[in-house]
Amino acid sequence: MAVEKAPRIFIESYHSPMGRIWFASDHAGIVCLQMPVADGKARLLEKISRRYRGPKFEERGCVNAGFLVELDEYFAGILKAFKTPARPAGTPFQMRVWALLREIPYGETRSYGQIAARLGIPRGPRAVGQANGRNPVSLLIPCHRVIASDGSLGGYSSGIENKRFLLEWERRNAGPS
Repeated sequence: MAVEKAPRIFIESYHSPMGRIWFASDHAGIVCLQMPVADGKARLLEKISRRYRGPKFEERGCVNAGFLVELDEYFAGILKAFKTPARPAGTPFQMRVWALLREIPYGETRSYGQIAARLGIPRGPRAVGQANGRNPVSLLIPCHRVIASDGSLGGYSSGIENKRFLLEWERRNAGPS
């Protein structure tokens, strides 16, 4: 992944039922999101610094205020798919994986193997897992909806308890199938 020249990056946080979510945006959309962890803001800044050369951070508020409304609606059980633009940076393979993640319906899961098969690489679940783990805009690209073929949760870069919370939250709020 090439390092981009940095635009102004706006840092914001959101207090969710699972803890503080940190995210970074530019004028075009969300470029990075960090699920609740003890050092969430530091992790977010580190990820941004890897993507951009000399990022200029501002913490004066979110230029994508609609995203805050969407987070409120998601955690109220109303919103099923985010509309705020996600601007992840990744390899062509990662972008293909992330595009398929966006197709997983709210409240449902797919296995790493199912995603690999859709990509035409039936022996590629590990590569899908690695791409999944590098998703910089979780929630917008719902990597938490990917599980192991045996039904276990597998990994989650922001902690398995966050993944479990999101999957249970969505199942409770999905409504009748």
